[in-house]
Amino acid sequence: RGKLLCLEFSEPVTPWFRWLYDLYSFRIMPLVGKLLEGNRGGYVYLAESIRLFPDPEGLKLILEEMGFGEITYRRFTNGIAVAHTGRKVGGRP
Repeated sequence: RGKLLCLEFSEPVTPWFRWLYDLYSFRIMPLVGKLLEGNRGGYVYLAESIRLFPDPEGLKLILEEMGFGEITYRRFTNGIAVAHTGRKVGGRP
């Protein structure tokens, strides 16, 4: 048995805030990355990987399939970050 705390990036819930977040993530952040360290691609990859990661409900289902229970999640900053908590059920103590 064990406890889980997972803090992950996600998409904002409110449409206008999601638009601002996407502008920052896909345009501004890569431009700053290119200007400061000559690496635009790494910042584009970061934004794309956040987009491809499961949403909070999807991650909750995955965790349940892995044997976790009592799963809850809390969104922060309109959903940009999400903290999941859970408890491993069954299996070895």
